[in-house]
Amino acid sequence: MKKARRLLVVLLCCALTLGLVPMAAAAAEPIAAVSLSVSGYGIGQPMADANITTTTQGVTVTAVGGWLDGQYNEVAGNFERGKLYCHYVTLQAEDGYALPALTDDNIKSIVTVNGKAPAYAWVMGTDTDGSIKILFFMDALSEQVDTLALNVKNLVVGNTWAESNVTADSEKVFVQNAKLIYKGVVSDHDVQVTDPLQAHTAYQLYLYIWTNSGYSFDVNNIQKENVTVRVNGQTVTPVAIRDGGDNGRSIVMDVDMPLLHNYGAYQYDENQHWQECQDADCPDKEGSIQEATASHSFGEWTEVKAPTETQEGTKERACVCGYKETAAIPVTGHVETEIINAKEATCTEEGYTGDKVCKGCGEVLEKGTVIEKLPHNYVDGKCSACGAVDPSVKPAEATPTPEAETTDGAATETATPKTGEPNIMMVWAALLLLSGLGIAGTVLYGRKKAAK
Repeated sequence: MKKARRLLVVLLCCALTLGLVPMAAAAAEPIAAVSLSVSGYGIGQPMADANITTTTQGVTVTAVGGWLDGQYNEVAGNFERGKLYCHYVTLQAEDGYALPALTDDNIKSIVTVNGKAPAYAWVMGTDTDGSIKILFFMDALSEQVDTLALNVKNLVVGNTWAESNVTADSEKVFVQNAKLIYKGVVSDHDVQVTDPLQAHTAYQLYLYIWTNSGYSFDVNNIQKENVTVRVNGQTVTPVAIRDGGDNGRSIVMDVDMPLLHNYGAYQYDENQHWQECQDADCPDKEGSIQEATASHSFGEWTEVKAPTETQEGTKERACVCGYKETAAIPVTGHVETEIINAKEATCTEEGYTGDKVCKGCGEVLEKGTVIEKLPHNYVDGKCSACGAVDPSVKPAEATPTPEAETTDGAATETATPKTGEPNIMMVWAALLLLSGLGIAGTVLYGRKKAAK
């Protein structure tokens, strides 16, 4: 009997246990989607400060490891613009909750990161405790483009349209499609312009613009007033701007092109230039007036008259319209100088420092000064430079010759001739002697001749 009771108790317990299992399963609340939030994810923000959390009830999120780049390499430092980052996390259901079945195919429809589906996400595996490990990629950090400047060139009568005619001023974006269509043409599709452009024809430009890596559009922020389209110097406002999709990477816009006109020669004043349509039947004669620029666009200066040391020169530059602007070139001034008429002083003549003159025009800029004569350089009583006698040196006096004594004590003259008057007397005596001999000879010769 006791055994039977024990068996009954065991069976009842088993029944209760088996009955509770479906009750517990029925009590677990299924989780349809998991929302993750990443704070601190921004350009230049430290990776160490970024936190991964969730607001989904019944789910616990645990970060695994650190941030990885697009090639799954561990990275640190600050988040950079235009780069992909990913992270591993585990999702754990709390008591009374059940995680959804996650696969690589449905994960991006179940898991959101910062309110958006992740760019890429994979299921890495399920643990024995029911937790699921996933990998998700963040959107590449981007800088929003809020303004846009576009240029349309070659929209001229007779030209053939090319998509390359539209360019962007900023390197943040590029024009992927620039299709020119006939405005107002009723058709099942846009009629693209392929013929040469015609005057007074309405055209519309369809633009598809993409951002480069690291930049994005927010169609809610960028309005048509934030876009400037310059067409041959005129500013045009887009008709409409639409989101091109691709997670904010592109926008689409329609731009009504100004009517094309047959423009004549430039007209100009001193501030600006313009053109206007020359056709008498132009439907918008006043609207055809266009300013190529707000002011003249000049080329390089060209020298017309060269400046000199004392006179200004002139230069001019021309605008594409033919208007010319002139300006003065300052005088060069006396840049190169030289010294002329310089003369060194000697012991016989004065010198001169020379005049400072301009090499270019010859104008005397500074007169020189006289240099005094140099003193004589006397050597042995004479100047070594000019030979002048040193006036401070007196000539040596002659030494008197002593008279010889005779035997009787009378003084006799020495054989040494004396200078001065005695020498002259001797010359006269010699002449008288020669004259006397000549006369005597003449007389004797005459007597001998007579005797014969």
